[in-house]
Amino acid sequence: MKMIDLRPCMQGLAGAVTFCLGVAGCGAGGDVPPEATLASVESASTSAGTGGLPTLSQLQPLAQDSTQPGRILISSNNPETITSNGLLFSTQFTPGIKRGDTASYGYTVNAPAATLVRSNALDPSCPAGAVKDVGVYIAHIHASNGYVAVGVTPTASGTIEVAGDLAFGAWTTRDPNFVSNKVTQDYFFTAGGPAKVNVAVSANTYKQLDVAGGGGGYIDGRLNLRSTVCFYVHTIAQASAAAPAAVPSTWAKGNVAWEGWFNGTGYGRGAGVYSGDKVVGSQSFSLPGAGFARGYIAANSTQAYGAKFYYADSAPVNFGSYGNFYDQTFTVTNSAASGCMNVRAEFVSYAGTGANDRPTYSVYNAMSSVPSVYWNGPLRYIPSGSTSFSPVEDVIVYASKNFSTPSAIVPTMRHGIEVRRVNAGASTTFRIQLGVPGLISSPGAFVFTSESCS
Repeated sequence: MKMIDLRPCMQGLAGAVTFCLGVAGCGAGGDVPPEATLASVESASTSAGTGGLPTLSQLQPLAQDSTQPGRILISSNNPETITSNGLLFSTQFTPGIKRGDTASYGYTVNAPAATLVRSNALDPSCPAGAVKDVGVYIAHIHASNGYVAVGVTPTASGTIEVAGDLAFGAWTTRDPNFVSNKVTQDYFFTAGGPAKVNVAVSANTYKQLDVAGGGGGYIDGRLNLRSTVCFYVHTIAQASAAAPAAVPSTWAKGNVAWEGWFNGTGYGRGAGVYSGDKVVGSQSFSLPGAGFARGYIAANSTQAYGAKFYYADSAPVNFGSYGNFYDQTFTVTNSAASGCMNVRAEFVSYAGTGANDRPTYSVYNAMSSVPSVYWNGPLRYIPSGSTSFSPVEDVIVYASKNFSTPSAIVPTMRHGIEVRRVNAGASTTFRIQLGVPGLISSPGAFVFTSESCS
């Protein structure tokens, strides 16, 4: 995962409001008065097509319904690059050792031991650490041409329903920037949902459910596991696809990234059980004519789910919302006294921007480098005049030219979703679903800008 620290960027978020684009009196990074007191828009307003995005501090928080329909989510993403085989994560055990491979990754030398933090009670009908219904998100790179497996140890004999699968993105055949996109698309947007299989399990006996790897590639996946019996979940790095007879007693090592892993400010990667996997909500706002914008932040630390329990060398929140799913509704009203406007809906990468900055091609992440990819994941929406979702489209945004990528991919921070004409006093509703892949730089935003329709 590419990650940056968000805490310095979140100051002033709660006070963000709709703001004007290129209008006299609006500072480069300042908020403006509430909509009711906004002055009329000048004809020289900057249109969305030529810039004028919100700054990071002007983005609104996304709505989250109090009762989310998602599952608790196991995230196995730390260590990301694996340098030795063994247990990666388990809801049954805690290693209590330093898993960072300091020989290969010097910056892990200060990583804490991977002791268990917070309660490990996950299901009131199960022993501590055991579950009956859980999502599992996997993202690892095996440096030794090895494999990563997901397995369970049930407390009683029965069957486990497995929905989805792990996928191996071979870097020799696919650009690594496109690995996670397909996994997320297959899981969230497959007609009828991902394929389901029932796997027989025996009490207190380890059973491998899925495995992927080989070739030194990126192992990425999203599954749901469900059963009438309680079970513990394990992720394991192993030399072959063959299942071990039991859960290993050794622990895999690699490039551990924990909270504070970079200059004491980064959130790190996840190895834990987090409290949700869907961000569902709705919001309504008005734009008083052409030349205004409103943005809503996604995949950031304040919106992400916290851990029910996690290893101390990992993130206490599902930073970036990896493996999560957004289902958001935005109702936009043209509050101008007369005249129509075009409302442009976009998904925009804000990776590396400061609180008072707008996205540009030259932003830097926490490691002072410009990643080529800021977001690569699938999105779908309900087009104007329709009642069903459109075909899935890829959100692929780049910050710098990368001539090794397909010619269809252009260097941009913005992905256009739809433009709608809205008459004065009328409203339009966008419903957008976005699956979060394992290859992004955070955060992103849903942005709505108003333009002249003349």
